[in-house]
Amino acid sequence: MDGLSIHYTIGLYPVVQHQLLRDLVDLVARQSLEYRKRVPYGVVTGESGLPSVGEIFRALADAADAAEETIDPSLPLRIGKNMHGAGTLDHGRLSSALQIEQLNINTVVRVSGPTDIKSTETAVGYNLNCGLTSVLLPKKLSAAISFLRCNRSFSVSELPDSLSENAKLLLVRKLLSSGVFVIEEIGDPTVEPDMSRKKEVASFMELMDPFSGFSAPAKSE
Repeated sequence: MDGLSIHYTIGLYPVVQHQLLRDLVDLVARQSLEYRKRVPYGVVTGESGLPSVGEIFRALADAADAAEETIDPSLPLRIGKNMHGAGTLDHGRLSSALQIEQLNINTVVRVSGPTDIKSTETAVGYNLNCGLTSVLLPKKLSAAISFLRCNRSFSVSELPDSLSENAKLLLVRKLLSSGVFVIEEIGDPTVEPDMSRKKEVASFMELMDPFSGFSAPAKSE
């Protein structure tokens, strides 16, 4: 029979046990400083060993029991449902959602996924993409968008100085809310930003831009 047809597909995304456990670890880490520290360098290089998996999880259970605030195991499911429709949050997004109110100029954020940031110019601005996640930003943020494409991890203070401090915080909140970036380290709001690192980032940006440092030629009369 000739004519038009419509195909409608429904995808089902069940909650997987290991995803829930991963998000619960984020909740424990939120209340335990020990689990927010970096892995020791010796462990990363293989010079130092790790205890058994069972011992690691038993220590995690002790930390969960010792938490000052009772940890609600259903919280990842409820937040994930509100933000994505079903399931749990992507890795890091739960802790970022919980810590976003603590965001400050020294907070370090990173790209949420393994892929690099890409941007597409539209009629109303730039569409910033990371995997299946995207966020629309206005064209006046072109300098910041170039910075984001070149830096997978950075502190809020390192964003281009064409933005005020409040504008930097607003931009990062939007990036966190969209899921394109997640919080890596909340940072101490009482400490002055490390400007030496900012200079290193600026130098890297100059290397990435073949036209930086050159002024436009003067117009001939």
